[in-house]
Amino acid sequence: MYECLNLKCRAKGSSPQDIRGKYTWSDAASGIQRTRTPQVPDQPTKPTPPSEAPFQKSSKGIPGCLVFIMVIFSLFLIGWGINVLNPSLLHSLEHALGLYYDTSKEISPKTGIYKDYYVGLVYSPGVTGGSGCYDSKGDFIVLINNTNAKNPTYSELFNFLNSDTTDEFPYELSIPANMFYSGRAEDNVDLGHIKDIIDGSTQPSPPRVCADFAERLHNNAEMAGIRCGYVIVDSLNHALDIFETTDKGLVFIDDTGKSNNLQAVTITLAGSITFGQPSSWDKVAYVEDGKSYGLIDLKSALSFGLDYSGYEKWLATKNDLDNLETEYNKLAGGRLFVPQDTYNQLQNILSQEKAFASELGGFWGSLGTVTNYYVTWDGSWKDRH
Repeated sequence: MYECLNLKCRAKGSSPQDIRGKYTWSDAASGIQRTRTPQVPDQPTKPTPPSEAPFQKSSKGIPGCLVFIMVIFSLFLIGWGINVLNPSLLHSLEHALGLYYDTSKEISPKTGIYKDYYVGLVYSPGVTGGSGCYDSKGDFIVLINNTNAKNPTYSELFNFLNSDTTDEFPYELSIPANMFYSGRAEDNVDLGHIKDIIDGSTQPSPPRVCADFAERLHNNAEMAGIRCGYVIVDSLNHALDIFETTDKGLVFIDDTGKSNNLQAVTITLAGSITFGQPSSWDKVAYVEDGKSYGLIDLKSALSFGLDYSGYEKWLATKNDLDNLETEYNKLAGGRLFVPQDTYNQLQNILSQEKAFASELGGFWGSLGTVTNYYVTWDGSWKDRH
């Protein structure tokens, strides 16, 4: 027999809420007493609030900065591989991404290339500044280089210097206004202005300090098809240019204009006769470590020689002229009128002095002793190899 409560069977002694209690009955046919546990469906489980959710260990992903670095590195490897296997394809990709520059129309900020030209900055080792003659944005010395420039003969160099007007500007001591910049120096260069200078639609500002004169002569020479290098003499804080002639070897040229620091040293005798006045400020420079910085008038340099021994010969000739000057002044004694025989002697000395002065050309004093100098032929640019 079994008991039932509201059709929900329960075992004797169990609580009414225990709907899963056992119940029993007797099988009339067999007389066997049977026991059965009701199969009641499970009640829905109450959702666990988020705050009560069991703790689950989470695994962190790759940091975003590391993912970015990995992507950039992957792109670099892909670009490098494409550049090696198919450079034209790389250019197409750069153009599609806005990284390609048409160097027939503009100077590439990446390589500094424009048409047959490419620009470079002077590092020695820091970037060299000037008065902003070519670059008023960053005030850097900017070298314009011509891929078609050739080494000249000395005669070609001589003729170019005679026609060039760089040396005609006066030297004006100045301090660049823009002494600081951020980022790469190349990113602070006004490439549009330099493009206009190359195209001839505008002119650079007049040179003021020696760095500017060397910059202008370099760029004028390159644009005229003559290969030229830029020289910095650290010990003298001075800049000049260098050419490699095909017949006379290396020739240093100092085109710095007339200044208080670089003066012509003249000799004036009775009768207002002056020796040593230069006809131009084109000068062959003599640069050798441990020796005095020498200068000879362009028109006279070749007769003495273009290496340092040539300058030493010039100094010897100049010393002979100085000795004659001393003898002349001693014999004249400051007199306006002298006896005939003394006059004849003075005229003889004067004729020798004129011969020496004609041979020597203009006179310049030395800036000091050279202890270290740096040469660059085309400068450098950040992404050009």
